[in-house]
Parts: sequence; structure tokens; C-alpha cells
Amino acid sequence: MRFDPSGAASTGMFDESWRCFVVKMATGAGKTKVMSLVLAWSYFHNV
Repeated sequence: MRFDPSGAASTGMFDESWRCFVVKMATGAGKTKVMSLVLAWSYFHNV
């Protein structure tokens, strides 16, 4: 992590050239299943 001189996190601390996908689901709603399906789809879509 990079910090500015005051010790706070700087706005340029993360490289934002890659996509970020967020899944917000309640407990017990099947997050593991959804993420495994997304990973499988992403792999086979790329191949």
C-alpha cells in the first residue's frame, strides 16, 4: 500500500486498470455456488 505524507491512504494506491466484480449477498444465499459458477464461466468463456 502507498500512503501520502499525512499517513492516509493515497487515491493512487491501487492500479485500477483491471476490472473489479463485486457480489453482495446475504449469509446462506449461496455465495460460494455463485462464485464457482462465475469462475467456471469466466474460464470457459476465455478458452
